Amino acid sequence: MKLCLSCFNKYEEGYAVCPHCGYAENTPVKEPQYLSPGTVLNHRYLLGTVIGAGGFGVTYGGWDQVLDQKVAIKEFLPGEFSTRMPGRTEVTVYGGEKTEQFEEGCQKFFEESRRLARLQKIPGIVQIYNSFIENGTAYIVMEYLEGETLGEHLKREKKLTEEEAVRIILPVLQALE
Repeated sequence: MKLCLSCFNKYEEGYAVCPHCGYAENTPVKEPQYLSPGTVLNHRYLLGTVIGAGGFGVTYGGWDQVLDQKVAIKEFLPGEFSTRMPGRTEVTVYGGEKTEQFEEGCQKFFEESRRLARLQKIPGIVQIYNSFIENGTAYIVMEYLEGETLGEHLKREKKLTEEEAVRIILPVLQALE
């Protein structure tokens, strides 16, 4: 059996394309600084495809090979201070004051994982499973949540009804209590 590095469903050997989601093996990464699907982090986490990217980092789908479950893996990779050479795993930090800014940001990113980990079992707060330093940067391993982002919903529906807004914001407010 094979494990798809996009949807993480298992399928029979012999297929070059996942029959569940259509992901083709050896599909190149969309951006050269992204880690390649199939990369193993912390001797445990099998990296999948990128599920999101922003100014401070990249979020990958992943597979915890110990717990045998799908996870999300957030990598600290701020484009303003750092990059990764294509085909490499190690992060390259720009010199001068950028190095200090990267290190401060990396430390704050790592501390964020510790703060979130203390909020476990609170509905509306994603579960943090692990955090670690590797490849010259920090990673947070967290619960993989299925669904769409608020931005995706608004793009599709154009607006929220009052009921939808309450349904979305109430768990957030309860988590902040």
